[in-house]
Amino acid sequence: MIGGSGDSLVIKTHGLTHVALLVKDPEVSLLFYESFFGVKEYVRDESCIQALGPGAHDVIAFVKSASHRLRGCIWRRDTETR
Repeated sequence: MIGGSGDSLVIKTHGLTHVALLVKDPEVSLLFYESFFGVKEYVRDESCIQALGPGAHDVIAFVKSASHRLRGCIWRRDTETR
């Protein structure tokens, strides 16, 4: 709700179009998601593999991280300290 007037803010999207998952091993995670969800790799660097997901606009980033066991966090590459 905005301002308590009963109006709600609705943002139209295509869904969750870009999701970053902190993982121990991006390669293993990619293989899992390929076999179960049909994702396809489209870019990688030394710490991340990005894949196109099953939806028309889905991107999943498998980000190598020692803190891959974090739960319920929002991660931003521009503010992470390593």
